[in-house]
Amino acid sequence: MQKKIKNTILRIIPGLLLITALFLFKSCELDNCMMCKKVTYENGTKISESEPVEYCGIDLDMILDEEDVTIGNRTTRWECN
Repeated sequence: MQKKIKNTILRIIPGLLLITALFLFKSCELDNCMMCKKVTYENGTKISESEPVEYCGIDLDMILDEEDVTIGNRTTRWECN
């Protein structure tokens, strides 16, 4: 009976460690989050902006790496804080 309990515990421990590691990884990822919105300027004056949305991790990195888009006298860019 004690051997069965030990085997059960030994099977549960790796699962608990995996779950703990996933929570730790997720909490670290959430530290790298920002609220971002797309803003359009015409001749340096803001003419429109989207609602801010929270971006984290790889999604945030992609937004921060995105170049401004200028067509004529209008420039659209991501602004994050």
